[in-house]
Amino acid sequence: MKKKIMIVLLTIILIVGVTAGVIYLVKNKSEKSNPVKVVSVMTISGGMYSDGRYSGNLIGNDCQKLYADNDTVIKEVYVTQGQTVKRGDPLLMYDKTAENLKLNTKKAEYNLAKANIAVAEKELKKLKNTKPVEEIPTEEPTEPVTEEPTENPAATSTDAPKEEGVVAKPADIEPPASDDPSDNGEIQYTKEELAEAIKAKEAEIDEMKFQLKQQQLDIDKQAKLLSDGVVYSRLDGEIETLDISDENIAAGGEIISVKGEKFYSMILTVDETSYSKFIIGQPMNMMSYDTGGQYKGIISKVSTIPAETYGDDSTSYYSVTVDVINGEDLMEGAWIEASFEQINFDGTSDSLILSRAFVREENGKFYVFKDDNGSLKKQYIKAGKIYYGSEIEILGGVTADDYIAFPYSKDAVEGRKTKIVTVDEMY
Repeated sequence: MKKKIMIVLLTIILIVGVTAGVIYLVKNKSEKSNPVKVVSVMTISGGMYSDGRYSGNLIGNDCQKLYADNDTVIKEVYVTQGQTVKRGDPLLMYDKTAENLKLNTKKAEYNLAKANIAVAEKELKKLKNTKPVEEIPTEEPTEPVTEEPTENPAATSTDAPKEEGVVAKPADIEPPASDDPSDNGEIQYTKEELAEAIKAKEAEIDEMKFQLKQQQLDIDKQAKLLSDGVVYSRLDGEIETLDISDENIAAGGEIISVKGEKFYSMILTVDETSYSKFIIGQPMNMMSYDTGGQYKGIISKVSTIPAETYGDDSTSYYSVTVDVINGEDLMEGAWIEASFEQINFDGTSDSLILSRAFVREENGKFYVFKDDNGSLKKQYIKAGKIYYGSEIEILGGVTADDYIAFPYSKDAVEGRKTKIVTVDEMY
């Protein structure tokens, strides 16, 4: 009997072993015959960019016009109608007293908000250092024991004097002092209550920091309205219109216009994180892809009203106008790249842009699957800005020399064999 049992057990073990071996061989053969495709990062990247570099088409203009708004207060006018002016000549100066007062108010509100955040962070730290109290189990209520009333001889004595309207009161009893050393008047939390309190405080701080970011943006916007208050001519020409009457200003009319030689400008779209860098009168370097020449530009206008968003509703974008100073050989529609003066057009790059399709997210961290000596490896990356919701800036973890796989494929498993392919073969 024992011999038969042993034979059955050995047979089962043999069958299981052979089956596992077959499965392994089939799987291994399948992986070798169907490796994961990987493609060069260089061929799928959105390009290499340096922060502060922007592109756009040139727009031709032969007239500069200024219009009044509700807050327009003109302090001084430097020109007369019909006068000839050169590019850079002052036209008029706005009174910035009201804007300056608004800016100081916004700065005071910002400082107060920062102080409130500091207080909230101290409260959070205190909560995290708080020890929860133990929950006291509730006891089941018991039925009160009733006793038969007994006759009190003193109460029934006919010798005791009685006073009408007087009710006997028990003597005042002081409550016993607490023996709990932690009972110092502070709120006590159970473990669950403490976790909820910490979570709520962290959410409160996150919201306060978000509002602080918006306040900083409001300060940047208000600062744009200040500068020196002087409006300069953007072209060589003649003062065609000049009307600073109260009626015209109240109606939001055209207060001044300059007509003259055509000049070129480009409109940039910048996100709120870069917005504070753009100041009216600030110089920029410009390069034409059509002529290959380099030019000088100057920021002539910075919008304080958000432009149309591009997919990412959580980020605001603003338009910035840059005038070309020495662009005599340029043509309208030419593709121009502009950067701040400290950035050179030498082909250097600080970051890499990848499509979000090749990047996955896990618990707030981004990663890719890249080739590592013929095998697929899960590689976490350091991410920067997200552009338009579809592209992501790579600051570390992947270089342009790497090869990566499509991470949403069922074959994208760490350890699988890889095969380098072209972009056309990838899809």
